[in-house]
Amino acid sequence: MHLNLNFIGRYILLIIFCLFLKISSYSQSDELNNIKQLWEKSSIMKLSQHFDKSIQLILPQVNGKFSDRQATVILKDFIKANPVSILKELKTEAVSGKRWFCILEYRSDNSTFKILYQIRQIEQKYYITEIQIKKNNDD
Repeated sequence: MHLNLNFIGRYILLIIFCLFLKISSYSQSDELNNIKQLWEKSSIMKLSQHFDKSIQLILPQVNGKFSDRQATVILKDFIKANPVSILKELKTEAVSGKRWFCILEYRSDNSTFKILYQIRQIEQKYYITEIQIKKNNDD
């Protein structure tokens, strides 16, 4: 009888562990989707809440490491000059257990861009550490 209780206890722990992993992965994908939706809405102020304290920006006219506030101003100017008409997710991939990169195709009325941004997780928060925006050569 002792063997059966031990087996049942391990089985229950395994089920709880699997449920925890499932819940954790849902919150992760939800958070990554929320960030993508902020790009779709051109909501740079809300997106900036996910910026790391300093963020690497590589844009057609700007390249460097900026504070989260400076990055917000730079990206607001970019969005104002290139309002989004279509945004399409091309790829989201885990680099490690706590890092992801995402690639979006960003179309405005007059240009098409590829946006690549990197996200890292610290505890339960997700921070954008780098944003690259490259204009397609076809335009």
